[in-house]
Amino acid sequence: MSVAQAERVAAEEMLEQKVLKAPVDGLVAEVFMEVGEAVSLSESKPIFLLAPAGPVDVRVEVDERFSDQVKIGWAANIVSHGSKHSIPGRIRMIKPVMGRKTVFSREATERMDLQVMEVWVETSEALGLPMGAEVKVEIVPVED
Repeated sequence: MSVAQAERVAAEEMLEQKVLKAPVDGLVAEVFMEVGEAVSLSESKPIFLLAPAGPVDVRVEVDERFSDQVKIGWAANIVSHGSKHSIPGRIRMIKPVMGRKTVFSREATERMDLQVMEVWVETSEALGLPMGAEVKVEIVPVED
């Protein structure tokens, strides 16, 4: 190998180390670090927020009173606020740990001290909404 070829290989390897590749196809929704800022593998600070291409999962908070009634595989209908069009989905995952409620309806009768179970609903089509948008989800029980 000539000196020029070796230098080219070395330059290509250095360039490869400076390129950030996403693990999946998607759209960069937000950038947290600018070009030239130092990045370390030991840091837990994200560099960017990647919105996956195509359908996404919807995170649903199920009140603790109903947590024993929800099952994987059940159907769900997702409706964005102000829309009459519903998007079909299916419960893909149920988190086995109860957590604190983070979504509130702002109704006077709502209890703030309830624990919730996270349920992930997969959709067959894109929602067409920005990431983090609040939606209403109706879970439809399926007879066993």
